[in-house]
Amino acid sequence: MDSLITGASLEGMLPASQSKWALHRMIFCCALSEEPTVITINDLSGDICGAIDTVIRFGGAVLPVSEREYRITPIWEKKAENPVIYARESGTFLRFIIPVAAALFDSFEIRCAAAIPPFSPIMQQMEEHGCSCSYGDGVMRFKGKLKGGDFTLAGNTGGRFLSGLLFALPLLEEDSRVSFTSRLQTGGYVDMTLEKAAKYGVRIYRQGMGYFVKGNQRYLKPFDREKLTVEGDWAGAAFWLAAGAIGGDVCCGGLSTLSSQPDKEIVPLLARMGADIRADNRTNSVFALKSRLYGIDVDCSAVPDLVPALAVAMSLAKGNSMIRNIGWLRHKESDRIRALCHNLNLMGAKVTEYDDALGFVGVKQLKGAEIDSFGDHRIAMAMAIAATYAKGKTVLKNSDAVRKSYPRFYYDFKQLGGIIEDIKER
Repeated sequence: MDSLITGASLEGMLPASQSKWALHRMIFCCALSEEPTVITINDLSGDICGAIDTVIRFGGAVLPVSEREYRITPIWEKKAENPVIYARESGTFLRFIIPVAAALFDSFEIRCAAAIPPFSPIMQQMEEHGCSCSYGDGVMRFKGKLKGGDFTLAGNTGGRFLSGLLFALPLLEEDSRVSFTSRLQTGGYVDMTLEKAAKYGVRIYRQGMGYFVKGNQRYLKPFDREKLTVEGDWAGAAFWLAAGAIGGDVCCGGLSTLSSQPDKEIVPLLARMGADIRADNRTNSVFALKSRLYGIDVDCSAVPDLVPALAVAMSLAKGNSMIRNIGWLRHKESDRIRALCHNLNLMGAKVTEYDDALGFVGVKQLKGAEIDSFGDHRIAMAMAIAATYAKGKTVLKNSDAVRKSYPRFYYDFKQLGGIIEDIKER
């Protein structure tokens, strides 16, 4: 789908969407526990539908009990044999599910658009611990159950694989240790995994620069909850907060500063740029008011999902800005470094692309242009915000990519005063 966006300031209040990271982990905790659990799911994004489909393929069940509540039945009673999993284009889901499936099944297949190379460090670790893989015709075929022991990973190992591994290791017979050859860059995302696992009775201990995981643990349903709710998403809210700081007054609710989500760093980062941004811990609301923004130099290795929103803000900030240590973004749903540079420059920004960085010289005004999300949900959201503060009209190709993580994005966009229409319906 292509959309036409007309410039208009975004202003108002809206609740944050559910955290995809938190919901994703909660779904798998429920599926690996001993009893059925009812969980609130406000929006069935592409990623969440993929997680639910995988639980069913593992042998569990996910059934609606009301409009937004679903009962998740664990996999154990009807556990599958040799399941086939569909990762499609989601490389992040692929990395998460490989170690989880390897802990549960002697063999399984994953259908995916792009396999992880067999010589990659994470696949070598899998093979060294009993699980081998062959690849052909869009299918990764795994044989051998994962065994515990000592795992050694690079510090820039993606948070998705590491989260999946830490989910899997407690289920193994053996104790395990995970160590790193350099400083862990995705610690904030891993903290979310540890927090959710702990709520289900699973203990993962920090040991030096790594982790120690006792084997033969079980995921247990939280005894004090009949129904589970999911916290608000800081990564999705970052786009609205950036929009508020650029040119309107925006308030996002349902955002706790006590969250383990690393993307809450958007508040101090926008504040460093000069934004009038305030978090109210009593109401779990964050206010971002129209401000004069200034360029900053920031290392985003620990918060890569904030880069698209920050890139739009930096394009309109006075002076020079730099976002560093983001090489991993070249391997997301799109090459995000190139996509951001390409689209923003078409809109009159001054952005320079480096191997693992983006440089900005702020401009006073963006202009409407024909741009493309390249099928990437975060690029689509960032470009919608950029188009709102551009002079004239902007055509955003493949705008429906937002369905992957935030299907209500354009509804919320309109609630704040955004003007967007489907070109095909004109």
